[in-house]
Amino acid sequence: MEKNRTVTEKRFIDAVEQLIIEKGFEKLGVNAVAEKAGMDKKLIYRYFGSLDGLIYECLKRNDFWMNVPDDIPELPQLKEYAKQMFRNQISHLRENRILNRLSRWELTSNSKIVKEIRDKRESAGLGRLTAIEPLINLAPRELAAIVTIVTAGITYLAIAEENCRYYNNINIQSDEGWEELAKGIDKIIVSLI
Repeated sequence: MEKNRTVTEKRFIDAVEQLIIEKGFEKLGVNAVAEKAGMDKKLIYRYFGSLDGLIYECLKRNDFWMNVPDDIPELPQLKEYAKQMFRNQISHLRENRILNRLSRWELTSNSKIVKEIRDKRESAGLGRLTAIEPLINLAPRELAAIVTIVTAGITYLAIAEENCRYYNNINIQSDEGWEELAKGIDKIIVSLI
């Protein structure tokens, strides 16, 4: 029975992901998801409580910051860890169309699901900042401001990439352009840690 439930839940989550890519979040509905999954819509309510519960599980699975491990290395490895973390955010946002659409949807929605995802992400992020603060010579608010600017910049440019070729003369539709951005972020990290 548990195996069947796991398979069914995965089919529903996969269906939500496909619909998000094809039509965006705004077009999600119980009937469309059930049809795409080839399953009875009653199972959405049984396994997820509601369509919102199903969407939340899909978002949790795809959100970058909620899935970054909590392990923060000691100072000697912190620089490389931070560089790689931001490079991972870049590649994840550029390659994962669901996360990219989630980021776009978040800018225009204040739904209960979006609030829950934001709260979980905020909690995870604050935990990481708290772990890093004692290791570097920055005031907590300064560190928070810098990380906010970097992560928001990455997110914005990844969203803009679909419709905008250049930003400050950097080709954000190319791997080379993103490598330039990653190297710029590396320089910020090196100057701070």
